[in-house]
Amino acid sequence: MRSEDFFEDLPVMEDSQRVLRLLVRQYEIFIATSAMEFPNSFGPKYRC
Repeated sequence: MRSEDFFEDLPVMEDSQRVLRLLVRQYEIFIATSAMEFPNSFGPKYRC
């Protein structure tokens, strides 16, 4: 997780996008990240 390219090309979890679409219909969704704990993750997460 501390390598510069770890977060660059992680696969999407099966059904995660479908579930998120269902959740957003009823709830206000906030995405929390630990980018300050793992500074190398900020760039790849920001670019997505």
